Amino acid sequence: MLSYDILVKVLYFFEILSLLLVISALVKGKRDATTIALFVILLITFTVETIGFVQSLVVEDPRTFNNQLYFNLYNYLCFSLWYYIYYQLLVKYKFVVITFFVGYFISVIVEYNYLLDHTSQAQVLPFVFGGLSLCICVLLYFVEILKSDDPKDLLRDLFFWVGAGIMFYYTVNIPFKLVQNYSYETLETYNVYLYHSSIFFSCLMYIFFCIGLYKSIQVVNSK
Repeated sequence: MLSYDILVKVLYFFEILSLLLVISALVKGKRDATTIALFVILLITFTVETIGFVQSLVVEDPRTFNNQLYFNLYNYLCFSLWYYIYYQLLVKYKFVVITFFVGYFISVIVEYNYLLDHTSQAQVLPFVFGGLSLCICVLLYFVEILKSDDPKDLLRDLFFWVGAGIMFYYTVNIPFKLVQNYSYETLETYNVYLYHSSIFFSCLMYIFFCIGLYKSIQVVNSK
């Protein structure tokens, strides 16, 4: 569908733009651990998406070539980096992040051993647990910066925008992930709407990332 193709191109555009902006922030001197970790996440994401795009050009029917193992590994790595970021950002709730990190990998072990074949099916339990726990980390970060003695200017805070993007992304992608393994077989009618919604909210997330990165670059330039 044309609208789907347009959404995918818009998504690629904002993925590339966010990667270029975080590189610019690093070059201009914003080299704290959280920004470096965000750069790694965006770089890995761009690499995975590029591989998926090349695959779509080579393979006529994506169902004949299953690359789910690689996307599962990608999710494991990215969730670990997100936990690291919020461990660095949070002051009073670091123990919550550690608990979530341990819980996430317990969910990986449980699902791998008892529920799904991670080489051919998308992870569900780890993604849902990781997404919900990450949203809680974002909310805790918002609470901390609002309650601090010297609250930051939220609109100039990189991880305010990053956190808002994460919240929007998982709002739709958790339900999407719950049915992804069965969409081809039992949800053909609604499959197109699920994919459109997933890509739209992914675009929205990257737009928030770009706004935050642009504003953080402005802060660095003003110093």
